Amino acid sequence: MKILIPAHSGFCPGVKTAETGILDARVRAGETPIFVYGELIHNKRYIRHLEEQDIRTAHDKNVIPGGSVAVIRTHGLDRNEETELRGRFDVIDLTCVKVKKLQELIGKHAAGGYYTVIAGKKDHPEVRGLISYAGECTVIESQAELSGFIGSIRARNDIARILVVSQTTSPEELFRCVAETIRSSLPDSIAVEAVNSICRVTTLREEKSLELQKQADITIVIGDDKSSNSRKLYEILKKASPATYFIESLDGLKEIEAGGVALTSGMTALVVSSSSTPRFVEDEVTGYLEKI
Repeated sequence: MKILIPAHSGFCPGVKTAETGILDARVRAGETPIFVYGELIHNKRYIRHLEEQDIRTAHDKNVIPGGSVAVIRTHGLDRNEETELRGRFDVIDLTCVKVKKLQELIGKHAAGGYYTVIAGKKDHPEVRGLISYAGECTVIESQAELSGFIGSIRARNDIARILVVSQTTSPEELFRCVAETIRSSLPDSIAVEAVNSICRVTTLREEKSLELQKQADITIVIGDDKSSNSRKLYEILKKASPATYFIESLDGLKEIEAGGVALTSGMTALVVSSSSTPRFVEDEVTGYLEKI
């Protein structure tokens, strides 16, 4: 079987930096326990991989033993929780640089009196962290929420400036719709500043995947179901070609095959991994397909 892998498949620069940072920290820490507060990235296989190297994940900061090294995940952290964490532990901050810059942007505008609008998922850890840097803030998950938001802003007379940004892995279509609707629906007396904060690497991966997909008989997207960029990538490619499948690992591919999807030697498969999918998982999948 012929395999196509687009440019930018797999770990994004932010995750690569985090991986280097946490493995270096493991060496420097010696016998000192290392706990990541929340999952470093949204990938179950990679979290198990870290555990094998004695790097633990804690979903509650109060279970991290005293004297441990605490790690801030790539998605960032609520600023108040970060302050608390730094007061209790030796902290390594592995927040993605793009997320960190977005936190700073929101904080700067909030200090200047801006109302913040974030296009993204309300319950996503990145967004929860971003909210903590804002003053007043609304998170918009879908276009259907816009009319209610516009009405609430129109009913007030104390808002003069609005900042519109996006979760770094949110669909660009949502961000553009939110920004354009707010600009066109509110009076000129309200200044609207829109900053496209979507990670360019995820966009490039999607573009390159769509180009190569035209040559493929089947598309395999590898990612974790909890990963926003994984689901977005899958939805974009599934819309372009029905013969698109989402898997977390080689086991998922075998399940698809057992379910009746034929994989034959004469086919061409596009295999693309999300920003949080480790190379060793992709290699397992492509190695299996290459033997068909």
